[in-house]
Amino acid sequence: MRVLVFAIGLLALVFPEEVPAIELSDFSDSLAEVVERVRPAVVEVQVRSLAAAVPDAAAPGGAPAVPTVQQSGGSGVVVDADGWILTGAHVVEGATRVEVVLASPPRKKSGSVVRRRGARLAARVVGVDRETDIAVLHVEASNLPTVPFADSQLARPGQIVLAVGSPHGLYESVTMGIVSAVGRQRTPDDPMVFLQTDTPINPGNSGGPLIDTKGRLLGISSFILTQSGGNQGLGFVVPSNIARVVYEQILEHGRVRRGTIGVVVQTITPEIARGLGLEEAHGALVADVLPGSPAEKTGLAAGDVVVELDGHEIENARQFEVGIYRHPIGEALDLNILRDGQGSKKQVTVAEREESEPTDLLRLVNPGRDLVPELGAMLLETNAEVEAALPPLRAAGGLVVVTADAPRGPVDSALLPGDIVVALGRTPVTTHASLRVALTRLEQESSLVLRVQRGPQFLYVPRERRGAPAS
Repeated sequence: MRVLVFAIGLLALVFPEEVPAIELSDFSDSLAEVVERVRPAVVEVQVRSLAAAVPDAAAPGGAPAVPTVQQSGGSGVVVDADGWILTGAHVVEGATRVEVVLASPPRKKSGSVVRRRGARLAARVVGVDRETDIAVLHVEASNLPTVPFADSQLARPGQIVLAVGSPHGLYESVTMGIVSAVGRQRTPDDPMVFLQTDTPINPGNSGGPLIDTKGRLLGISSFILTQSGGNQGLGFVVPSNIARVVYEQILEHGRVRRGTIGVVVQTITPEIARGLGLEEAHGALVADVLPGSPAEKTGLAAGDVVVELDGHEIENARQFEVGIYRHPIGEALDLNILRDGQGSKKQVTVAEREESEPTDLLRLVNPGRDLVPELGAMLLETNAEVEAALPPLRAAGGLVVVTADAPRGPVDSALLPGDIVVALGRTPVTTHASLRVALTRLEQESSLVLRVQRGPQFLYVPRERRGAPAS
C-alpha cells in the first residue's frame, strides 16, 4: 500500500491537474467487498492418486518397490450454481479420487475470526483438456455461489487483479497484483497464450481464479516460473475466454473439439529463410501436409508459405494456429500462399482434429506389474485394447505412461500420461522385460534418456533415475 501512496503522490507532482483524489480507505474497502463476493465461490480441490515409490537403497536388500498413495491439491472456482467447477488439468491429472472443500460459511459479526471449514463433497472429473490446462469438475450441489466470466480480451498490462485459492493448503488466501503482460507463450510457436501476472501465486493456487476489480473471472491460475519453488512474481494464467470455450465444449461434447486442416507449420526464422531462399522471414512455413487431410485435398504442399488467413496477415506459426482454432469444424477458410515466389489462393475446410485421452487406461493398471520405480512411472504394455485409446503408433510396441511423478529438474524432463516409451537411450523397448534389461545395462547411470512418441511425433525426454543420488 506504501507503493500505491508513493505512486499516486508522484503522479500528482508530475500531473497535478490530471490525477483525481483517491481515498485509500475507499480503495481498500472496494477490494474487500470484491473478495467477500468472490470468496464463497472459490473451492479447495483435494486429490488422491497413485505414485511410484522410490526404493530405499539404505535398507538391506532395498525396500520393496510398491506404489504409494499420494495426496495433492489445488484450487477451483464455481462457474455454475448447480455444481460446475473449473480447475487446472494438472491438478487432477492421474487422480483416483477427487474431493472439493467448499468455502467457509459467512462469519457473523460477533463470531470468531477463525472460520470452520466448508462442506467436503466428492467430485467427478467431467473433462480434462491438457492443451489449455483446464479441467471441469462436478459436485452434487445446488444454489452455489458463482463467479461470472470477464472478457480477457480486454485485459491490459497494469490492471489490478486478485488471486484467490489455497496456496500450500492455506485455504481462502487472497493476494493482489497487476496484469504484467498479455499473450505470453511457453514457446514461440505454441498456440496457447497466457496472461502474466505478478500477483503472488504459489503451489496450491493452481486452478484457482484470477479476479478483476469488478469481481469477475479473468483467468485460471496455471503455473509459475521459479527457481526456489515459491512465487517470484512470474505467474501465468489461462485467459477466461479460453477457459470458457473449453468449459462449454466439455459440457456439450465431453471434450474439446479442435479444428485442423492437416498441416504442420513453423515460424520462419532468418536462418530458415536463407536456407530455403525465401525473400523475407515472414509468414507460416508449411513443414508437413498430413495424408488424406483437407490441406492435401486442396493442394497445399510442404514448402508453401501462408501469408494471409481470411484476409488477416500471418506473420508466424502462432497466428496461423490461433486463426485455425477460431474456426468451427466444417467451416471453410481462405488462405493466401506463396509457392516459389508466386502467390495463389486456397480455400480449405476445417476438419476435427483427432485426439485421444489416455485417462481411461488407469483402470487397466496393475501396480505390481506396471510400476517402474527407476522412472517414477506406471507403464502399460501396448495391446489391442490399449492401442485403441492412443494415436496411431509409429513404432512396433512400446510402453504407455499412465501416471508419472513430477520431474526433479526442468519441466522438459516430464513424462506425460499418454507418452509411449519406445527406447531407453538407443535401445528399443517394447515390453516390461526389455525395459528391465535396458535399465540393468545402465544401472550405473543416474540420468536416463527416453525416446517417446507424444501425439504423432517423437522426442527425447531426459529423466533422473529415481533412487539415484542427487548430483
